[in-house]
Amino acid sequence: MEKLVVRIAVAGLAVAGCSSSRSTATTDAGTDDAGALDAGGSAEAGDLGDAAFTGSFRHPGVLVNGLQLAMLKGDVADGGALRTAALNDAKTHVDSSGNVAWASLTYVAKPPPSICCGSQSSPDIGCKAEQFDVEAAYTDALIWALTGDEAYAKQSIAIMNAYGAAQPTHFAPTASCTDATGAAGLSSNTPVQSGWCGSVFPRAAEIMRGYPGWAQADIDKFSAMLKVLYVPNLVGGSLADNGNYELSMADALIQIGVFLDDAGTFNAGLTLWRRRVPAYIYMTSDGSSPVMLPGEGAVWNATSFVDGLCQETCRPADQLHHCQLGFAAMINGAETARIQGVDLYSEQAKRIVAGLELEASYLNGSTTPDPGCFSSKGPAAFSTFVTGAKPTQTWEIAYNHYATRAGMALPQTLQILSRVRPTYVDHDMDWETLTHAEVGSVGLP
Repeated sequence: MEKLVVRIAVAGLAVAGCSSSRSTATTDAGTDDAGALDAGGSAEAGDLGDAAFTGSFRHPGVLVNGLQLAMLKGDVADGGALRTAALNDAKTHVDSSGNVAWASLTYVAKPPPSICCGSQSSPDIGCKAEQFDVEAAYTDALIWALTGDEAYAKQSIAIMNAYGAAQPTHFAPTASCTDATGAAGLSSNTPVQSGWCGSVFPRAAEIMRGYPGWAQADIDKFSAMLKVLYVPNLVGGSLADNGNYELSMADALIQIGVFLDDAGTFNAGLTLWRRRVPAYIYMTSDGSSPVMLPGEGAVWNATSFVDGLCQETCRPADQLHHCQLGFAAMINGAETARIQGVDLYSEQAKRIVAGLELEASYLNGSTTPDPGCFSSKGPAAFSTFVTGAKPTQTWEIAYNHYATRAGMALPQTLQILSRVRPTYVDHDMDWETLTHAEVGSVGLP
């Protein structure tokens, strides 16, 4: 099979205190009939499957790039209404407990020595605290980058330094613990917890790495924590019942790989992303049933399949929340890969857009195909699975790529955006309106 090799060189950037190195990405794309790019530049499962990153990384290049940050800062300075509203929300929005804002300048991170996370964070030893800490570090880093207010820079660094100093471990998924409330059980959520937090911490660190006030010794400690205490929980994936686990792990590997300048970790994330996406969103081209990975126990809970159906659409008592978590991780990983010159977006464009539009249509209450959901109690009306369903804090990055950059029509996704702007925080979905609303292709190679 003949291969097409594309080499992309990107000029260095120096924005908001952050620097960028020159990078080269190499893509090996198969061109056989089963995996050819269509006229719209998209490809499906099996295409570009051996594409890998080689060379050096662009910095800043974790979810946001240098020119993008400069554009956002200029938009805020000019009083752009959408961006200003999103920034003000980032400064003041409080977590679901209503107790503290992510951008609070009096907040002090206190990482526990060990973190144990069961299903639905029960037991919870440091789970929600770790999630809040990483979100706060990223929030503060963004506010500094867009305003120049060094109080937020110092706060972001203080949170990351606390973790670098503590070097907290995560319980193995087979280990058990008992939390302060008496809840006991296995730390089964360790892989996905490491995915959620391991994908957000590098966003903050990547922005702050060029800040003069972050000492190299502290950066080294923080980097060691990511490499030694997060990456081992992520590599190889996890053949769990629900694919949002593995997508979050792939996302974290991609983000950590960039921050650490570690092509091996980055490429491990690409491999995991390429393995899981076709098994997470169904397309009729897959055949009469979804793609199943060898040895996995994915549960679809559906009796019929339509283009764009997510493996977790019919997850009982979930109201599409975990499906949106899976989509967020999928898109976040693709966005960082795109900054680095690897176009995961195009590899699975048809599949991802079908998934976005179908799940958005369910959330919008539009007339859509009933996948015939069932639970342990047997078949149930699909309405019982989506009652109370609401869009969460993703959608913005995906819409910017497929609609704004690629010119594709995503009417259901656009309707979602009109309901959620400006977005705030939910796990690894953080301030997307602030960072990606209508940014187009700024700063991309």
